[in-house]
Amino acid sequence: MFDLIRLEWKKNKAKGYIVKASITILLLTALVLPIAYEDVEETDKSISGRDTITMTVDTFSEMGFIVFSGVMLSSFIVSNYKNRTMELMFTYPIKRKKILASKILSVGIFNFTGLVIAKLFMYGLLLFFSKYKEFSYPARYDMASFLFYVDVIVRSFSTVCISFIALFVGMKLMSSKATIITSFLLFTLLQGQIGDFTLSDNIVLPLILAFVGLVIAVLSIRKVESKDLI
Repeated sequence: MFDLIRLEWKKNKAKGYIVKASITILLLTALVLPIAYEDVEETDKSISGRDTITMTVDTFSEMGFIVFSGVMLSSFIVSNYKNRTMELMFTYPIKRKKILASKILSVGIFNFTGLVIAKLFMYGLLLFFSKYKEFSYPARYDMASFLFYVDVIVRSFSTVCISFIALFVGMKLMSSKATIITSFLLFTLLQGQIGDFTLSDNIVLPLILAFVGLVIAVLSIRKVESKDLI
């Protein structure tokens, strides 16, 4: 399976995506730093729920990689169905399930790894700068804590699973644009706010969407053997 995943990365020029992901991480970090040092009133420095620093890092990094996942899913999978190159792939002496699973896993592993690296890089850089100048907001994360890394891994895995919902929409409409647009909409939904209630602070909705995304990925693989190509 890993050979198939590596083949997908090679065929879709993963090196180019690595460069783009690296640039994305740098740009996102450049957006986070000014927020960490923005001028705020003393009364605004303490907020309920997750602190501003953590929430900002998670918001920007997850936004970037949900959209990045959508772009890769449209390129690795949806466009293959749309231009019918998937038909040729399914003539190979390899089970359809393995072919499609390798595509989904290649996107999932790439973006999970990228998102974890992005979070650790942003948190680490902020920690470095905080030693020289105190943040405008209290930083409550602890990079020496095991639970910190558990949170990073769980949230990253959840975010990547959520991105698979865009695959369902893209496959139904046979549209790469629909896949990418759905990625934007998913992020908008997760960051929505109703009065004082912020969805980004609510763990239930992301977990539900992550479960839905994971189910979509699994069902897409299970049904591919018997489903005719459109």
